[in-house]
Amino acid sequence: MSRSLLILIVLLFHAPAFALQSFGVTKDELALMPPYCTAMYGASVGLPEIKSTIPEGCPSIHHYCDGLKSMIRADKFNKESGYWLTQGIQSFNSVVQGGWWKNCPLQAEAYVNLGNAYLRQSTQRNTSSSKAAASFMKALEVQPDYLPAYYALSDYYVRLGDKKKALNTAEEGLRYAPDSAGLLRRFKALGGTKLPTPHQVADKSPEQQALPVKPPQDGSDENAASSPEEKPAQTPEPKIGSPTNPWCRFCP
Repeated sequence: MSRSLLILIVLLFHAPAFALQSFGVTKDELALMPPYCTAMYGASVGLPEIKSTIPEGCPSIHHYCDGLKSMIRADKFNKESGYWLTQGIQSFNSVVQGGWWKNCPLQAEAYVNLGNAYLRQSTQRNTSSSKAAASFMKALEVQPDYLPAYYALSDYYVRLGDKKKALNTAEEGLRYAPDSAGLLRRFKALGGTKLPTPHQVADKSPEQQALPVKPPQDGSDENAASSPEEKPAQTPEPKIGSPTNPWCRFCP
C-alpha cells in the first residue's frame, strides 16, 4: 500500500462527523421542529407537506427552518457544535436582515433564536456576547410583549453579574404579562418586592368619546315615557284610485 493511500485512509477515518453528514433534514429532526418546516421539507423524508401551516408574511421560511435544524445538530453533535452554530447564525440572519420579515409573526422568535446562537458561540470562543444582547433587544423592539425575549435578556444580565438590569428586564416584562410564572420567578429570585404596575389599555381619544351612542337596533327607546301597550294611531291607507293615493298615477 502506498504512503499516499495510507494517509488518505487515516484522514477519512479521523474526519469530523459533520463532513460526512448530509445537510438535508431528517425525519427525527422534523419531529422536533414546527409544522411549517415539515411543510417545506416533509416530502424529502416521506412526510405530507401541509402548506396551510406556513405563516403568512414569512418569505424564504426554509432558511429559518435550516437555522432550527442547525441548532438541533449543535446540541446533538458536541464536537461539531461550533460549525452548526455558525450555520444557524447565518440562516437566522438571512431572514431577519433586509426587512424580509417585517410582517412575519415569527420575527421576534427568530431574533431570540439568533441571540441564543450568538451567546453559545461567544461562550465557545470566549468572545464578546454583545450581539446576543442586541438580538434579544431587537426582538422586544419588534414585539414588546414577547415573553421569551424577556426571559433571555434577563438571564443574559444575570450571566454578566448585572442583577439590577436583570431585575429591570423582568419588571418590564411583568408590565405586559403580570401573571407570567417565568417572569415572577425571576423577579423574586432577583430580590424584587413590589410588583410593577401593568401597562393599561390606551384610553379612547376625545373624538371617540364624543361619538353618539347608537340607538338599539330594534327601534325601541329606553327613555320613552309611553307604556309598551300604547300603540301610535294609524292613518287609514287611501283607497286605490283616489287622488290622495300617491301610487295612483292615472287617477282622475
